[in-house]
Amino acid sequence: MSNLVTKRFIKCHNELLDNQQVKSSSMMAQALGVHRQSLNRIITGDSDVTVQLLEKFVELFHVNPSYLLTGEGEKFVDQSQVFEAAKIAFVPRLAYAGYSEQFQDPAFLNQLTYFSLPDQKFREGAFRCFEIAGDSMKPTFNAGDKVVCSHVFDIYFEQLLKDGKVYVIVTETDIFLKRILNKIKSHKSIVLLSDNEDYNPTELPIHEVKEIWKVELRLSDDFNSKVGVNMEKTIS
Repeated sequence: MSNLVTKRFIKCHNELLDNQQVKSSSMMAQALGVHRQSLNRIITGDSDVTVQLLEKFVELFHVNPSYLLTGEGEKFVDQSQVFEAAKIAFVPRLAYAGYSEQFQDPAFLNQLTYFSLPDQKFREGAFRCFEIAGDSMKPTFNAGDKVVCSHVFDIYFEQLLKDGKVYVIVTETDIFLKRILNKIKSHKSIVLLSDNEDYNPTELPIHEVKEIWKVELRLSDDFNSKVGVNMEKTIS
């Protein structure tokens, strides 16, 4: 865990106490489900805040995750805007090459189509929707399906990337939809796994990865089912 993130956590903790939004560190520890001593070690700088504690902190006290992770923006989320749906950028297959080269260019991103979804989980955060190309993830995903994904911050790749889960991985030259094995700690790499048995696993050095997006939802136009448009969550 980045020491800078811990320092921002402490600033938010102190501001909550100063504004009397929380009466004491003991009450905060109880709300977060940790021992008072554990929280005290973080506040005194003797240990770093964990990803799990950050998730609860953001949810319970309306802390701005962008501030915690990057230092940008306000410390706390404006509650008057909490229910404004996030804008999801749609990246079609024809835009893959451009996205790989310009994924941080605001001018390029502004050219993409944006939409929102009513589900509460898509209210806050950074999201992308990628159109699937190829057949490497059949039968789970088909060419032409779309996947809505949440951003995985690069400083947390080692902690948050889970074996067997499905992600969109962006490199300088390619965009992949794959299940992964997280070997960052031992080999500084991830293994890309296809659901289609005709494709062999591929090991990708983590330094070649530019972005990773966790698949949250699949959108399909498969009309073979009784319902015209399927919206189904991926295997959890």
